[in-house]
Amino acid sequence: MAQLIDDLLNLPASRGRVATPTLDLGAEVSQIVADLRRAEPDRNVQFIIQRPVQAQADRALIRTFCKHLGEATPGSSPPPGMMR
Repeated sequence: MAQLIDDLLNLPASRGRVATPTLDLGAEVSQIVADLRRAEPDRNVQFIIQRPVQAQADRALIRTFCKHLGEATPGSSPPPGMMR
């Protein structure tokens, strides 16, 4: 969590102006999930991703947020091991 906060606080200083093109959040999250699965193949987490989800958002900010969210350990979410 501390890393996520640091990344969010440093984002404006490192990027200047935030760009907000239209992008497919489902596609972005699918790529992040694929990266997480390659990095931790033994981790048993199910992701349910809706596609397409069009939004105007800064791609780097969304990827940073979703990456940290995906790396978070699922808490008491039923059923165990499922992150939605």
